[in-house]
Amino acid sequence: MKKLILLFGILLSVFTYSQETKESSNEEKAIFPLGNQEFRNMISRNFRTDKIESIGNQNIHCELTFIIDKEGNITDAKAYGCNKEFNEEAVFAISQIKEKWIPGKINGVPVRSRYKVPLDIKFENEDTQPTYFRGNEEFINTLKENIYLPKIAGKGMMNCEISFVVVKNGKLVDVKASGDNKSFNKEVVRAVSRIKGKWIPATINKIAVNKSFKLPFTINVE
Repeated sequence: MKKLILLFGILLSVFTYSQETKESSNEEKAIFPLGNQEFRNMISRNFRTDKIESIGNQNIHCELTFIIDKEGNITDAKAYGCNKEFNEEAVFAISQIKEKWIPGKINGVPVRSRYKVPLDIKFENEDTQPTYFRGNEEFINTLKENIYLPKIAGKGMMNCEISFVVVKNGKLVDVKASGDNKSFNKEVVRAVSRIKGKWIPATINKIAVNKSFKLPFTINVE
């Protein structure tokens, strides 16, 4: 499952306009009374990320534009981007904000103001991998303690790849070890079976599932 994270760019005032605008005019920008950050938060709370479908690992971008009218209302919201669902949801999210802005002014007279804000959706993997309840490093340390060296033929550095399936209840099944030294492989499998601590199973969509797992293992036999 991929979690969708809404990211905001900087809220920009494109321009303030009225029927009569002079270079010497005194212009005041429109202001959201609760602050720009709260305005972003309100858009985020209204955004229904479950309505957006991902395309692979692609992130999605759009530019949301809107007008603050002379009464401080948000009007004429539009979104421009390559993903139709994202554009529609951006417009929906801002349309749900009923809090009025303090309108922009020119020479003290309220005018309409146009704003834009870049929006992005980031896809983040929310599924999890199996993990030993005390940490995978502690699993390796416990495994080393369980190895009975006299059972291993030969000396020096021994290497193998351990594979097993972590089932939904946290137990290990189908434990195997692949390496050049058969006696070492056999002892590693035996040592793994002696570890009593359970694993935290993998999850997909927050539901525990059976998951295969591999890790390298090295030990020095003297």
